[in-house]
Amino acid sequence: MREFSNFRSALEPEPAPEDSFPGDQPMRCIGDVISPIVAGLELSVMVDRHTDSPIETMLAVAILRQWQDIEFRTYDAGPARGWTLIPQYPWGKYRVDLALRKPDGFLIFIECDGKDFHSSPEQVERDMVRERAMVEAGYPVVRFTGSEINYSPVACANELRRFRRWGT
Repeated sequence: MREFSNFRSALEPEPAPEDSFPGDQPMRCIGDVISPIVAGLELSVMVDRHTDSPIETMLAVAILRQWQDIEFRTYDAGPARGWTLIPQYPWGKYRVDLALRKPDGFLIFIECDGKDFHSSPEQVERDMVRERAMVEAGYPVVRFTGSEINYSPVACANELRRFRRWGT
């Protein structure tokens, strides 16, 4: 068992033994375990300030963690060098839950439909009218239910990867 002389020594990785084989993993230190957790929490807190619901936050964080080269913007500053994710994107008289902007400026709209605001017949009809307007204007709309996002936000984020083929 490894002994630690102070807290800092617990955060530093243990050197690999000289007789270890390539590919052997040295014992993980606390810092190796905690760092990704803290980074994930920081990302969640930053995203949560700009989304309207927990499922939007969950999906946005999953997208940002799956796509390492994506930029998170809180407003639309137009095309960027790479992909951008924009929460609460203003489009006409609507606000889109999340918008993915391709490097060439093309937008992909993502709607997160939680049970509370998207299950009554009136709400479903309103969503359909809104989606039809977006599609008629030439924007693809990807809609996820709250259950899909709660079950696996990573699977939802991976489903969006098909749009990566459209350009980088």
